[in-house]
Amino acid sequence: MCEEPKHKSARVFVDGQNLYFQAKEAFGYWYPNYDVMALARFVCKSNGYNLGGVNFYTGVPSEKDDSLWANFWNKKLSSMSRTAVRHYTTQLKYSLQTKYIKDDSDNFVEKEVLVAREKGIDIKIAIDVLKCCRRHECNVAIIFSQDQDLYEAVKEIKAIAKAEDRWIKIVSAYPVSSLSQNQRGINGTDWVMIGKPDYDKCLDLKEYFTKKTE
Repeated sequence: MCEEPKHKSARVFVDGQNLYFQAKEAFGYWYPNYDVMALARFVCKSNGYNLGGVNFYTGVPSEKDDSLWANFWNKKLSSMSRTAVRHYTTQLKYSLQTKYIKDDSDNFVEKEVLVAREKGIDIKIAIDVLKCCRRHECNVAIIFSQDQDLYEAVKEIKAIAKAEDRWIKIVSAYPVSSLSQNQRGINGTDWVMIGKPDYDKCLDLKEYFTKKTE
């Protein structure tokens, strides 16, 4: 069995929408107010890892579909680039879905609502994590997500480590509180749960929303 290395080089992979919805459920934040680089540094410093780089992935609406959020993400992603965060985006697709929502009388009624979907993000993350480990670019892969679809990539990385007699750790990091319905990380990974006090030390307080002119 290979020995645990003294130098642990980490690469961080952030599923932006997954992280946003986790923080929204856990802490009540209504928009993606996280500082990706700050969160990556926090997890690495807390666990004795040397941060080697950060990849960020998210779906972004087109200007035509939602100009407010399109402008928000364009500005936030530009800011991330200045902190050496590599980002990958895909265009959100919208479709009508029937959902049950409460009316003014507190009764559930059927209503058609537009639902945004991002395609290919989990596959892109899985491929990039696999490439990073296979190319010996890191021996710690930190994934900010609870998406169990990434478990197949986790199994493949463990198979690579076994076949090559290498030490590789895979971490699932995510915000959590008593309000979080799902408190499990990705199966087969080490779980790093981030509470509100630590999350709040990693907020991005820049203004990315377009201000209206009078």
